[in-house]
Order: sequence, then structure tokens, then C-alpha cells
Amino acid sequence: MQKKIFGCAEGAQTLYLATHSAINEPIIYVSRDDLELRQVSQGLSLFAPDIEVVCLPAWDCLPYDRLSPHGHIIGERVSTLSKLASNEISNKKLVILLTINSFLQKIPQKSFFKNSSLKFSKGADYNLNDMASFLQDCGFKRTNTVREYGEFAVRGDIVDIFSDPSTHPYRLDFFGQELEKIRFFDSSSQLGLIEVEWFIINPVAEYRLSNEFITRFRKNYISLFGASAARDQLYEEITAGITPVGIEHWMSLLHPELVTIIDWLPDASLVIPYDFSVYSKKRSALIEEFYQSRVSAIGKDPFHYRPVPIEQMYVTQNEIDFLLNT
Repeated sequence: MQKKIFGCAEGAQTLYLATHSAINEPIIYVSRDDLELRQVSQGLSLFAPDIEVVCLPAWDCLPYDRLSPHGHIIGERVSTLSKLASNEISNKKLVILLTINSFLQKIPQKSFFKNSSLKFSKGADYNLNDMASFLQDCGFKRTNTVREYGEFAVRGDIVDIFSDPSTHPYRLDFFGQELEKIRFFDSSSQLGLIEVEWFIINPVAEYRLSNEFITRFRKNYISLFGASAARDQLYEEITAGITPVGIEHWMSLLHPELVTIIDWLPDASLVIPYDFSVYSKKRSALIEEFYQSRVSAIGKDPFHYRPVPIEQMYVTQNEIDFLLNT
């Protein structure tokens, strides 16, 4: 890992990234907040359109919250991680934009996203049964009528899929196995909109509730919190295959382990602000505060909120100090 720590004038980050990016040598740029991330992203799109820029925003909820991140945040994170896990951008100049908050938030291993995307193209052949199985494996919920992100429906030769929370769902018209037409449709009126030639399906979330993941969660949850925790509402819901609100805050129990973006891209250059340590320490202190608050409430909270250890979900201050000194 080649580190670059600098404190250039505000607005010069885009020039630096555009000048130093190179094919097969990606850059991880850590901004202070979402505003700076968007400004750098927009600047690169204007001044360096040949560079592939992907953003990995942090969840828009507090550490150890009861709420899940907003759908468009989940969608953008999954899209970015799916791209990085594939060979789609391996031969391009690449800049990955994160905030300090998202840099400190651990992510699933790259293997989780490999072979988890599928491109649908007009005129190609698909097996509807295989398609339905693939969508369910990727976390999509089968319904009669698609109205929300993460749902799909099969009605004869028509398949509706809501795969991107930032846009409309897709309607696929088949003639036998041939995909004849792809179009957006309005989830409220169910009326078709404009046609497109292709689109890519990514997983719905950074986890799944397949049998494998449920079994791993059950084992890890009991191992951490004891046999009595099997009566917790969270444990019972996941055992039943129900997705609880806020499940992301126990995501480490669903995966073999969570890792950092540096583990994904060990050869990337890391560019961070000169005051990174100040911001990271503030964020780490906030995470610790919320964790201790949850720990002190165990036994008093009727929901039985049992927080997972900080080091399972976040990059710790010790890990940050090691990173900055190597």
C-alpha cells in the first residue's frame, strides 16, 4: 500500500487524483464528509472523464442503531462493491471515493459479491426458473406485485424487478426464453415507461438470509451472547427468515468475517486528508459511546439489543494507528 497524506488547498483534490491515477493502480480517496465526496466526484466527471469513479458512502444511520440505512445508500454501496469484485473496471483508471465514516465501516469479503451480478440484454435467452432462483439467492423477495426495492414478480412471460432504488423498476417481456423487451415501469401506476437495451442486477444488500447465512448467524449469536439469547426477537425473526429492521448492525454475525476496503485493494494508493486522525478519533469515540450505551442497557431494554463487539463491525483506533505508521 502506497500512502499519500497531504493537505492541499480545498478544491485541488480533483487535480491531484486526475494527475496521479494510473491504469491498474487504483486510488482510494478518503474525504471528510459526504459533501466533499460529492464535490470530488463531480469534479472528476468534468475534468477527468476517462477515470472510472465509484463512491462507497457510509450508512446514513448511527452506529448500533435500530434503523437500517436508506435504500439508495444500500443500492449505491452494493453497486460499487459489485463493480470492484468483478473484472468490469480492472483495465481502467480507477478512483474509489469514501468518507472517513465509510472507511471505518467494515464490509463483506470480496467473495460475497463475486458471481452475484447478472446482465440482462434485449434479445438474449434466459431460463425463467433459473432467473427466479438467482434473484432469490441475491436477496430479492418474490411478490405478486412489485412496489418496493428488492422485490420481483413473475407473471407468465413478464418479470418485474425492482433492483435499483435510485430509479424505476424494470419490466421484462419474454417470448419463450427470449427477452424481447426491457422497459422501466411506474411502481405506483404499474404502467410501462421508456425502453432500455440492457441492465445489470446486483444483490439487494450486503448480506443474505439464505440457509447458510441464517445458520451462521444463529451459531455466532449464541456463541457471543449465550443460550438465553435464543429467545430474543432478533434471533427468532432471522431464524424464521424474516429480515428485521436494522439487521445491518449485526452483519458481522452473518458473514465469516468483515474486512476493510484496503483488504479488497491492497495495491491501491491511499489518499487521506492531513487531519484524518482528528476526524477518525472523533468517529471512533462516537462508535464507542453508542456501543457502551447499548451494553449498559442490556437487561433493561425489552427488545434485548445486544451489540456485537466494535472490532467486528468497525476499524478500531489501534488498526488505524497501525495503518498510518506502516
